[in-house]
Amino acid sequence: MVTVKFFDDYHLLTDWLSYQEDFSLVARDIPLLSNLNLLENVALIYEVHHHMSVKQAELKVMQILKTMGLEQLALKRIAQCNDQEIFQFLLLRATAMPQKQAFILLPLSLVSHADGIHVILKTINNLNGSLKVSILDLKSNQIHYQGHPCHISE
Repeated sequence: MVTVKFFDDYHLLTDWLSYQEDFSLVARDIPLLSNLNLLENVALIYEVHHHMSVKQAELKVMQILKTMGLEQLALKRIAQCNDQEIFQFLLLRATAMPQKQAFILLPLSLVSHADGIHVILKTINNLNGSLKVSILDLKSNQIHYQGHPCHISE
């Protein structure tokens, strides 16, 4: 189950985050590379951090995409994607990092439609990985999480 931690304001959130160690981050200010397609954006992490060849990395990512039902998006570029698709690949990229924990920072700034939290939680649950994923958000957004399967951390 996804853990959600709420903060009174953005400065408290970033202060708390500065004390954390060994994590990957999904955030608006860490975008995908626009000159690569979505497959290449995720495969690049496997190439750099796991020392895989381009072919090995792309095969691994395609296997993950097939498992998640996202293989039809692999060759799209960012400009061709909606915010939900971009979020899914930002999260996939974070899961490819060697860290065992990922934080999603202010997820409603990444997925703008009203069903945003549902999409985010569904994507996280579809990962089936060993990565611990936590959402960091503001208390003013707490109402959006009501009725969704997630653990609210104090």
